[in-house]
Amino acid sequence: MKYIFQFFFVVFLSVIYDFTDFSCLS
Repeated sequence: MKYIFQFFFVVFLSVIYDFTDFSCLS
């Protein structure tokens, strides 16, 4: 269960990072 939570957290951070990068690029 803990690993699943960590996996979701990593994916969430990845998505946020992508959004931030895109916003910065714009």
